Amino acid sequence: MKLIALRCPTCNNALAPNDDDLVIACESCGAAIAITDEGLHPIELRFSAGTAAHYQPWWVFEGR
Repeated sequence: MKLIALRCPTCNNALAPNDDDLVIACESCGAAIAITDEGLHPIELRFSAGTAAHYQPWWVFEGR
């Protein structure tokens, strides 16, 4: 098992993901972060327009 520091790579804010989270958004700077076996990696975050004034998040990252 590998232990990693759960801090945002963009702003160094502490992160608190749930046990099954693969991607999390930093509460401080809003950066999207992928949680992998190799550590934390910033990824692109986009929003899709839903109903009026309501947006759905879409995580964009490369898979293997």
